[in-house]
Amino acid sequence: MTDRIEPALSAEEWRALQSVKIGSSAYALDEISRSTVSQERSDNECSVALIAVLNAALPDSDDRKFRSHWIEWLRTEADILKRAGAGAGALCANEIADALESYLPPELP
Repeated sequence: MTDRIEPALSAEEWRALQSVKIGSSAYALDEISRSTVSQERSDNECSVALIAVLNAALPDSDDRKFRSHWIEWLRTEADILKRAGAGAGALCANEIADALESYLPPELP
């Protein structure tokens, strides 16, 4: 297992963004510039947060949208690769899963 990548946005930031319907990339760009997402963050952290917000703005019908089931699949494949002795492949699959997961909102109860 790899070290987890810091989430792009905190659970509180996701809740704040979800309280307003994100319907377009233009809206997402405007929202990120006005919200707490851009406050007290480095340029790199703002870029990462922007990717997360723009991904959230994509309609669910867009095949380019990052999805939580991709992460589950990658982790399953990593386990299969590890059992098959392909440790490097397993590590790579877990690293990709960690990166994608960092752009998604947390699973909220």
